[in-house]
Amino acid sequence: MASTAAEVHHLPATPSTPHHTLLQHALSLARLCPRSTTAFSVGALLVSPTTSAIISDGYSRELPGNTHAEECCLRKFYGTVAAARTAATGVKQLEPKDVDYQDGQVSALFEGYGGEWELDLYTTMVPCSKRMSGLRTCLDRIIEASKVTSPDGKKLIKRVFCGCGEDDRFVKEGNWAEGVLRDAGIEVWWVGGLESECRGVAEMWLEKKTDKPTAAKQEGGFDGKSVEASGAGAGEMPM
Repeated sequence: MASTAAEVHHLPATPSTPHHTLLQHALSLARLCPRSTTAFSVGALLVSPTTSAIISDGYSRELPGNTHAEECCLRKFYGTVAAARTAATGVKQLEPKDVDYQDGQVSALFEGYGGEWELDLYTTMVPCSKRMSGLRTCLDRIIEASKVTSPDGKKLIKRVFCGCGEDDRFVKEGNWAEGVLRDAGIEVWWVGGLESECRGVAEMWLEKKTDKPTAAKQEGGFDGKSVEASGAGAGEMPM
């Protein structure tokens, strides 16, 4: 059977594109992260693919409970959808800022949803694929959201744009989000030109790392390639 995995793309370092502008906005959110010497500082956006309007945003530790950027972004978006359902039906919905939606509850929340589909998620660092705390990963949350589909089969989230990869500072096995996202039919885009800034902000509160990352964990894509390097979809513009 032929593979149905989505593609991975590498955008060149062209700061004038909407993707770079949006990722710069996510970086401004990452700088708001409460101080932590044991966690990365990341910013995330959920964006309309047609208008580039920001639908939701989030940053690490914004919501209580050792939360990550993509988690906060999605939970705030779910809160907006829940409020709309409450207004339309008169039935109070679970508030994602207080209750963490689990499998099945997200799909139920979007029954009758009249908003946009195939949204873009921007994050200054690739979504986590393992958490040392044992809490749910951002990868799991994005996959869960992608399972929500419109009546005509469109995914809720279609593309994920990343500013930099994750080194092995916390998770020695490395980050395997790219492959899982692709297998789930979600396109992965690496935005060139902002890797160093994204990584610098992500590590702004951390103690200096003395050991050098392995070749597989260098800045750029999951496979260790620089974002500016040629690769599948190198130089292609999705908009």
